[in-house]
This record gives sequence, structure tokens and C-alpha cells, in this order.
Amino acid sequence: MRRGAQPGAHDNPPLIREIAVLRAEQARLLGYDDYGAYALDNSMAKDAAAVDRLLLEVWAPARRKAIAEAAELEALAQAQGLNAAIEPGTGAIMPRSCGAAAMLSTRPR
Repeated sequence: MRRGAQPGAHDNPPLIREIAVLRAEQARLLGYDDYGAYALDNSMAKDAAAVDRLLLEVWAPARRKAIAEAAELEALAQAQGLNAAIEPGTGAIMPRSCGAAAMLSTRPR
């Protein structure tokens, strides 16, 4: 059962719609095209185009680094005799000081 999908006091979709409508109205009253433009105006990016430029700039180097780190963990796991899959996010949630073995999933391949 999906949490928040039941009718009644805990039904979230109507509240989410109301929040979205109120945010759009707030942005329009403050002179912005939409809530995204309003929210970004007070950030380092300032606008959606700047966010897109930054993401395009960092995407390829970040992906290469993630692939290299996954290969490093995979090699380390094999060197330690572990037959474990490297799961997305495995390395991101555990500091290296915890040891590589702790960062590896123990689910068999």
C-alpha cells in the first residue's frame, strides 16, 4: 500500500496540489514567471539556464569519477575474496575510514 494515498485525513495529493498552486501564486505576485524562477533567484545559480550549464559542465567528469570508483571498489572486493555487487550509492553513504569491505553490498551476484 502506498503511504499517503489513502483517502481521508492522511491523503497528501490534495495538499501537494494546494502547495503548488500557492507557490505559483506567490511567485507571480512577486514578479516571477514561476516558482522555480523565484526559488532560484536567491541562489548561486540565479536562473534555470545557469543550473543547466552547471549540470552539463560537471556531468561528464562526475560520471567518469563514479565509474572509476566503482571499478576500484570492485577490484578491492575481488582481491579480498568477496563476491559482492557494487550497488549505486554504496560508496557514497560510507566514509572510506570504515573500510572498503563495509562499503560493499553482500548480495550475491
